[in-house]
Amino acid sequence: MLWLYVLVVVLSASLDLTLSGPTAERVVYPRLLQARGANGEKLLHIRNGLTLHLEKTSVLAENFILTTFEGGNQIHTAMNGKDLEKNLYRDRNQAAAISVEEQDGTLEVRGALSPKLRIAPSPLKARSEDGQIAHEIFEIEQNGDFRSDYIVPPSLKSARTLQWFTVTSTTEFL
Repeated sequence: MLWLYVLVVVLSASLDLTLSGPTAERVVYPRLLQARGANGEKLLHIRNGLTLHLEKTSVLAENFILTTFEGGNQIHTAMNGKDLEKNLYRDRNQAAAISVEEQDGTLEVRGALSPKLRIAPSPLKARSEDGQIAHEIFEIEQNGDFRSDYIVPPSLKSARTLQWFTVTSTTEFL
């Protein structure tokens, strides 16, 4: 029975190391393929078996006010949504939402590749032979199912009726 316990501990430790460290599969060099897909979409090759069919997306108003607090004071800043979204793309099939910045022939990709994977540049890692920036793929931690959770603010606790809704997925709104 002790050997079974030891086997479980060793396997779980090795699995933990496999998932946590940046392995060869987790360090990638994304490439924007010259060919474009149907409807003018961009094709972004992440690694073998993962190519995104990107289309422009818009989630912000053209102009909006961002309100922040500094030292107890409200600060209102006018923001241009079009400028913020100029590098924002999505892939409906993969449920991906990413920012792609092209600069001097290199790419910087940030965001969600799928509901379970995200990508970010890793500037401290070695570049590819042709100068492309290394990126790391990370698993998005799933801490639990909070889709049906709700919080009742103290001001509503005495109310007799409470409207209730469930957000199923943020990617549905992209």
